[in-house]
Amino acid sequence: MKRVLIKIFIGISIMIILSFICTVLVYIQFSSISKGNPIPEYSNENPALLVIDIQEGTTGDISISEGLNQQANPFIHTVNRIIKQADSLQIPILYVYHENTYWLLNLITQGVMAKGAPGTAIDSRIRVVTENIFSKNKMDAFSNSDLDSFFLKHEVNHLYMTGLSAAQCVDRTSRAALKRGYHVTVIRDAVIAETVARKEEMLEKYKQIGIDIVASENWWEGAD
Repeated sequence: MKRVLIKIFIGISIMIILSFICTVLVYIQFSSISKGNPIPEYSNENPALLVIDIQEGTTGDISISEGLNQQANPFIHTVNRIIKQADSLQIPILYVYHENTYWLLNLITQGVMAKGAPGTAIDSRIRVVTENIFSKNKMDAFSNSDLDSFFLKHEVNHLYMTGLSAAQCVDRTSRAALKRGYHVTVIRDAVIAETVARKEEMLEKYKQIGIDIVASENWWEGAD
């Protein structure tokens, strides 16, 4: 009986270790930052506005994060105001939405953000004014090569970031943009994280790596 119990204990221990290793490997791949190629040097500054992961499964009624959901209303109001301004200034606006294709992540999140699930839809409160909508299955939006292609086609070299989470997808996308040579500006009150404290911590980290931080009132000179 003792030997049987020892074998069961060893078997369970091995399963736990393997599950942990699998989780770590998935997270490393999921959170990795793409390298890409340096963008050309353009004679003019050509901005674009990114709206990242403001979805039914993040800020909407079926949100998997209570912290994000509680901050949603004033946050979305601010983002919509910025979208309206960008649209009036004919600044390209790109919407990025997340869909999980990693089975382990879908298991952990109960499939709320699985590809094709209702949670992947853009939050119904968000103003959608273009057809520039890009999916991603990693934190880094540049993992979708179509995003790179769009920016190169339109000679974009300055990215204004809105969305979530400041500690995850906004962070990885901003870092990937820096690697490619983009000027990156995060709009302070148009990004959120699971907590306000976590967001403020990330904003300080952004400054340290060369990302500009600006308030929504001053995000674009000449905005209405």
